[in-house]
Amino acid sequence: MIRQNRKLQFIILFVLVCLVSTLSIAYAILSTTLNITGTAQVMDASWDVHFDNIVVNPGSISINPVITDNDKITFSADLTTPGQFYKFTVDIVNSGSIDAMIESIIKNPELTEEQKKYLRYEVEYIDGASINETQLLKVNETKTISVFVSYRNDIPISDLPSTETNLDLEIRLVYVQATSLGT
Repeated sequence: MIRQNRKLQFIILFVLVCLVSTLSIAYAILSTTLNITGTAQVMDASWDVHFDNIVVNPGSISINPVITDNDKITFSADLTTPGQFYKFTVDIVNSGSIDAMIESIIKNPELTEEQKKYLRYEVEYIDGASINETQLLKVNETKTISVFVSYRNDIPISDLPSTETNLDLEIRLVYVQATSLGT
């Protein structure tokens, strides 16, 4: 009886060893290791969108605009009589390695209806096209804009201002990295 149990134990042990070996081989056959290898190179990039080359138009009252920190223009125009104006052009240059686009345009303040009767304030491209959001400024591209402020002379005397008016005019063109939205 002991001999029979021992024989049964060897048979069970043999079957278990065969079963474990078969499962190991089956697992090895059914398992796969996938490897992805590669390299990536990131080139240097630079951001450089700035103002350059201010030109005051002939006939403007004689005040010179100043570019500070390459991204801000300051000017002061004292318009004392109807017909006087102040106009200059300036280049917006993309000297960086990344295409840029206008994210937002902030014009502060917007002229009131009363002020529009006697004052014109326009910022546009020199060809007369409007400056709009999502417009592209590609790498190595330059676009020239015109800034124009005038004391209108095509108005009736009743629309002339009755008091001295001081306006702090500002327009901000916020450029960001171009996206698929750029036009």
